[in-house]
Amino acid sequence: MFISRLTVRTPVICTPSLLTVLKKRFEVFAAMSQLSHVSTNLAGPAVGVYSQAVKYGDTVYLSGTLGLDSTGKLVEGGAGPEIKKALENIKHVLEASQSSFSSIVKTTVLLADIKDGPTVNEIYKQCNYADSFEFQNR
Repeated sequence: MFISRLTVRTPVICTPSLLTVLKKRFEVFAAMSQLSHVSTNLAGPAVGVYSQAVKYGDTVYLSGTLGLDSTGKLVEGGAGPEIKKALENIKHVLEASQSSFSSIVKTTVLLADIKDGPTVNEIYKQCNYADSFEFQNR
């Protein structure tokens, strides 16, 4: 858009530095066209002004997924039910993004109580989402 307005309305002397600026601006516009926000009603809602996921090309980014039900309420029962619901929410968002657990490169789990680590591990293992998921105490 910016380039067409510039070339149609204003005669421009193209210097190498101007061409570099225009090329960079075009690359930014092209990259933005590959960016999309992903949302599904099957997962708990995103908290605040965030998206459930952002997809850039073939890569999907999820962040801040909680154990929320579809109304936005945190499931009751502690870490076990919360992690189960969070994983279910992740699954739904990945499916809405045409992806799956088998494509996950990295996960980070933040716990309010480090003692819940073994519970989280057991739930990951029961669900067979991926062999590589293992809680690491750092």
